[in-house]
Amino acid sequence: MPATRKRRTRTKSPTNAEIVAPGGGTQSDVNKLAKHLGLSGNAVSSILNCEGNGVASRISRSSTNNEEGAGNAGAGATSSAWADFMNEEGFGAGDAPTPSTTAPAATSTATSTSNNTTTDEKDSNKKLKTNENEQQPKATSTNTESKKSTSPPPSSKPTIKSSAVDEQRDYQLPITVPTPTPGILAQSGTLDSTTIGRTKRTLSETYDLQEPTILAYKSIFNQSKIAIIATSSTSAHSIAITTDGVAYAWGRNEMGQCGIGSGTSACVPLPTKIELEGKFVGAAVGKNHSVLVEEDGSVWAVGGNKYGQCGVNTKIEAILKWKKCVFDTDSSEEIEIVQASCGENFTVVLSSEGYMYSAGLSEFGQLGNGE
Repeated sequence: MPATRKRRTRTKSPTNAEIVAPGGGTQSDVNKLAKHLGLSGNAVSSILNCEGNGVASRISRSSTNNEEGAGNAGAGATSSAWADFMNEEGFGAGDAPTPSTTAPAATSTATSTSNNTTTDEKDSNKKLKTNENEQQPKATSTNTESKKSTSPPPSSKPTIKSSAVDEQRDYQLPITVPTPTPGILAQSGTLDSTTIGRTKRTLSETYDLQEPTILAYKSIFNQSKIAIIATSSTSAHSIAITTDGVAYAWGRNEMGQCGIGSGTSACVPLPTKIELEGKFVGAAVGKNHSVLVEEDGSVWAVGGNKYGQCGVNTKIEAILKWKKCVFDTDSSEEIEIVQASCGENFTVVLSSEGYMYSAGLSEFGQLGNGE
């Protein structure tokens, strides 16, 4: 009877499709990131799984053991996995020196007599600033008068300062939106917006534009150049505004989001003029709603309003005619809006005074108002 050979066992490794990192990262994702960073897969996996949390590192554990052996009651220095990794790879080693393990008795003395070699760079900076302040004499009135002013020249616009501690930034008010360079409208993809994301038909019809194609430059826009185009990855309709401030809409219109007429339709196949008085300077589109910004700062909305994304202070689920947006404010002054942006089911607008207003679905806190 032939001798049996022992079957070799192999350690099971994660498959490329197996989730091994926070946020749904697979082994394939980790490998790609490791290749991009020039690191090992294990190192990248450790960084991702740490999630930025401070942990007891190899350095801090050895420091703690040494202190316990020397009879010290204090705990060892703590760090983070990312900081340890960077030190071990040779980055920032001079900023955070490794604690000594050969002279524990002299640790307290060395710490008290040194101003530049601490394990915490932030504490070191604080000490240096304190020492500099102590060495500088108090400024006299003569010195104060002889100093040249370093304040910026006065601006014709009022400024507002941020509350940042480390750096203060000045913002000039009122806020103005830069004027884009006008151009000719070109589009690629199908003009049959009823099928977008719903069918997998072969794009072989004449209205399926295989490459960027100039769209109705003479027949619709009368050779007027386009100043603004509003589109979105969540929408199947678009809005274009000419240099004259005239707005055109086309695309899916099942909730009246194109604002053409006073009803709904499956599709508006070509750019169609929006019959709304006023000169428009901005626009934004969501999944099934649209927003227009007028030159005087007023805002208009139309389309789906199930979550209040039109901001017109009504519970009607579909706004079929353009309605002026309503703002919840204690001020009696008229709010001037200069820019608008839409998510799938929410809207955010920016005023000339730097305030932001939002409306719509806030399931994931996207309105940014704490609700």
